[in-house]
Amino acid sequence: MINSSKYFEDIVNLSNNVFDDMINSHTDSMDKLAFYNCFSKLGAIFVAIEDFSSFVVQNFDTEPMLKNIKVCGTFIKYQSILNKLLFNLHTLLKEYILNIANMSYLDSDDKKIYIIERYFVSKDYFSSIVQEYYKAAKLLDDYETFSYQTINYQNKGSTILKTHTIDIGTYKSKTILKNELNKAKNNLLTLENKLKKYITENFTIEDLV
Repeated sequence: MINSSKYFEDIVNLSNNVFDDMINSHTDSMDKLAFYNCFSKLGAIFVAIEDFSSFVVQNFDTEPMLKNIKVCGTFIKYQSILNKLLFNLHTLLKEYILNIANMSYLDSDDKKIYIIERYFVSKDYFSSIVQEYYKAAKLLDDYETFSYQTINYQNKGSTILKTHTIDIGTYKSKTILKNELNKAKNNLLTLENKLKKYITENFTIEDLV
């Protein structure tokens, strides 16, 4: 299962599943460059998570009452920065997920198999949905809520994306979000360290050119 409503938990689950599948079953037949390209995106995602979560919690940290300050210059600046951080996070996640979709290996007949097709109907279908519709993070018009989509599957069904919302209008809600993001970041960091060790032991320079 990769079903989850918590922010970033779906990304963690999907990452662990596909990388573990590749490592445990397809070390000798994988496209190592595609594997490495996906791995290499993780560092930028860590930074984007930290930038977003730190900014949200550090600003308006005492029950902001945003509806009363929407015309003030401070809030306009806050809104602008938050939108940029969310857009950056969305862009990086989308690129990362599309890189996951490109990871492949050769079967016994030397046919290219995309690992994502173990979970979804087809690589092309999955990629087209993510490219066209996936929204990792978007600030809503009330400025106290942002929406995000999780990647879900069940028995290779066609329902890939589910939309959720998170309240960021109070310090308490922001702190909960920050804790969730820190947990996701730590889980992805654990994965990155595991992959770094694996790549060091199993890849050569020639594999990556």
